Amino acid sequence: PLEFIGIAGPSRAGKSALRYRLGLWDIPPGGDVLIAGRSTRTMAEEDLAQVRLARLGFVFQFHFLLPEFSIAENVALPMRALGWLSPRAINARAAEPLDAFRLRDHRHNSPDQLSGRPPPRAPVAPALPNDPPVSLAHEPTGPPPSPPTPQRSPLLPPPPPHPRHTPL
Repeated sequence: PLEFIGIAGPSRAGKSALRYRLGLWDIPPGGDVLIAGRSTRTMAEEDLAQVRLARLGFVFQFHFLLPEFSIAENVALPMRALGWLSPRAINARAAEPLDAFRLRDHRHNSPDQLSGRPPPRAPVAPALPNDPPVSLAHEPTGPPPSPPTPQRSPLLPPPPPHPRHTPL
């Protein structure tokens, strides 16, 4: 079943450290991170990269989209890196989240060219095309309100068409 899980806490409480460890960017000082029942503690960096591409989606803040690429190219990058699909299939699959977030008309624009439009949807799109079971998001719509509210941001996508995908 689809779940939205939020992690809240005061500044410097370890929320980012947890996300980096769950995302396999940092190695936990103790314990292990299991992905699909498989230990990641002793995986080689190449294997960790493959797991990140195939099993995890990452939603970064808007400024982490690569400005030298169009929105469509930013969406396609994880699929190209994974190397499982043909260029034609990548383009077709990249169109799905662009349509879902009403960004198809802006697919050839660079992230900088979306200023003034509703760009916060754009960083979510690259997290979806590889159909990862889990996405990790870090303030994808900007800094949280103060005080934080216990509701899902309206700028995050509704439950995606893939029932196995859990945003975290």
